[in-house]
Amino acid sequence: MGIDTEDDIVQDFLVESREILDALGGQLVELEQRGDDRELLNAVFRGFHTIKGGAGFLALDPLVDVCHRTEDLFNLLRNGERQVTAELMDHVLQALDVVNAQFDRLEAGEHPEEAPGELLRALEQLAETGTVATGGTVGGQVESLAEPVPEEAHPESGDISDDEFEQLLDALEEPESRPASPRDESADDAMGDDEISEDEFEAILDQLHGKGRHQGIPEQDVPEPDLPGEQASNAGDSGDSGDSGDAGDSGDAGRDDDLITEDEFERLLDELHGKGRGPDTEPVGETARHKQPVDQPKPGKAPAQPTESAAGAVEDKARAAASRTETTVRVDTAKLDDIMNLVGELVLVRNRLSTLRQQVGDERLGPAVGDLELVTSDLQAAVMQTRMQPIKKVFGRFPRLVRDLARGLGKSIELEMRGEDTDLDKNLVEALADPLIHLVRNSCDHGIESPEERKAAGKPATGRITLSAEQEGDHILLIIADDGKGMDPDALRRKVVEKGLMDPETAARLDDTDCFNLIFMPGFSTKEEISDVSGRGVGMDVVKTRISQLNGTVDISSQLGVGTTLRIKVPLTLAILPTLMVTLDQRKFALPMSVVKEIFELDMSRTKEVDGRRVVMVRNKAMPLFFLDRWIRRINNAHAFGEEGGDGRPQSQQVVTVVLGHQPIGFVVDEVLGLEEVVIKPLGAMLQGLPGLAGSTITGDGRISLIIDIPSLVKSYGGML
Repeated sequence: MGIDTEDDIVQDFLVESREILDALGGQLVELEQRGDDRELLNAVFRGFHTIKGGAGFLALDPLVDVCHRTEDLFNLLRNGERQVTAELMDHVLQALDVVNAQFDRLEAGEHPEEAPGELLRALEQLAETGTVATGGTVGGQVESLAEPVPEEAHPESGDISDDEFEQLLDALEEPESRPASPRDESADDAMGDDEISEDEFEAILDQLHGKGRHQGIPEQDVPEPDLPGEQASNAGDSGDSGDSGDAGDSGDAGRDDDLITEDEFERLLDELHGKGRGPDTEPVGETARHKQPVDQPKPGKAPAQPTESAAGAVEDKARAAASRTETTVRVDTAKLDDIMNLVGELVLVRNRLSTLRQQVGDERLGPAVGDLELVTSDLQAAVMQTRMQPIKKVFGRFPRLVRDLARGLGKSIELEMRGEDTDLDKNLVEALADPLIHLVRNSCDHGIESPEERKAAGKPATGRITLSAEQEGDHILLIIADDGKGMDPDALRRKVVEKGLMDPETAARLDDTDCFNLIFMPGFSTKEEISDVSGRGVGMDVVKTRISQLNGTVDISSQLGVGTTLRIKVPLTLAILPTLMVTLDQRKFALPMSVVKEIFELDMSRTKEVDGRRVVMVRNKAMPLFFLDRWIRRINNAHAFGEEGGDGRPQSQQVVTVVLGHQPIGFVVDEVLGLEEVVIKPLGAMLQGLPGLAGSTITGDGRISLIIDIPSLVKSYGGML
């Protein structure tokens, strides 16, 4: 039977549980370093307990099984009965992986699979003995899977049973039909000053339903002492009080309207126990106070009238809780995308009006368009902020990744993260995940040495990887640095020649920075043997390609014996793109400003022919030139221009220097028009998938302009331009 993922309750459960699981990944890795941190132990315990409670409500038994056993284990850890060990953390992290896999199935609308029996038995063995038996299972463990340890055996677990929950619901719905039990009296006697009294409970129900209209004890005269509890209640119902007669006539008909709702029940629990601390967060010994209805009268006793001060205090708490819950709201990301698209259209209209203002020259039009530009910019910034997410959503997965890689490689590695609260567009957060994973894996495998090698080099046995993020203007700067062995430029030159990717003469002319960038070449790897971590020569190539697609850049620096640092620079958002508008054959094209470095006039006397490629000397260094008119001619299959210096080419041309990877390249254009913010629109069917084009946009003069995709343009037509 499938899961209805459109159900509101299921959606809330999935969203909240995913947030908890994301946090648990980092908390568990941190716990391995600080195993005696009680606050951290309690946080992990609460995480698994919360997921188990929601799964139990939705009858997701496989999820309940693994969370329940993990929760029991952490209950022992936080009580000091077990110690955090590497073996224990291995199994707990495996349990977390199983829970994540079960949620993957839930999000796909499928029922979660059962957790592996070996894992469940291992968790039980860790709870019972502190270690996992290697020679099979001990007697009685199979039975323990079917019969979980009673909650009384772990008085600190704070879990409420199904029977107790049903009793609590019955008490709220039909309190007059259940006589008070001796346990109620003992619970009342044991109740401290910080527990809510019967008077305050009555005041809460009066606030929710109105005076005397709730399902609790109606206002009545004091019953006769010799009547049993039920008879006394009936006698009170048939008394002469002003409201009792009407209530008696319409009690059955109005029962459905008087039932307490789920939200009211939640608020009631919040008032009883504190916000977010329902009955399941108290020890089992204390839950006895709430097993029976606290509003049930004792035989021979009349309910006391609530005081005004108690009712006022309860009302103030309820209002404060309600105000806190209304500060945030969940919005589907598709709605945010729709709003962003509308803002993009507004930006295009603003650009159009700005162009018309310059053409018309009407003094009255200028201030109005200026105000529109200001409001549009503010609206654009506000909508962009709603799409922003902290990059810690990506960073959160790296502590676990580094921990597992270090154990698998036999290394000791410490991960330091900075700037996790830096915000960027949600689409970029998702797009940066894979490149960053490749870079961190590369630092663990290639950068950090083994403990023996580090000690021999006079370094601490534990290596350090630093992952940081910060905002620089309209860009985000990501830095991945390690204190490993660094890179040897000479070794890189030899390796690229050995693999046949470059001839010896070309390799010899490379400077150190160019050698470092060899690691981004497809098929290049310094590993002698292929492993499950690296050695195939594809990881870093994927990084460079993906970052280029995001209009970003990657810079690398390294010092032999000291370490390596990679700097990634990407724009804050991809929805609205700052571009440099240029013309080719009287047509407008847009170049992403994120890769533009400089602009200068083309002087043909400074150009030379090197290996069949036209280059221009810039600060005594040769920079390759690409004549974009040849690209236009190829995609048009028509003669747009003549040869160099022909009649079709303007007398004066300009060179736009862009940075591709680490290599500066000059694009020759007819004219540079200026900067303009554009909204990327998809290409039509005829141009879809054409190399060199990233999309289209509408310029301020109402014409359509094509956005140039520089990486794919150079890759596909580099030899022809």
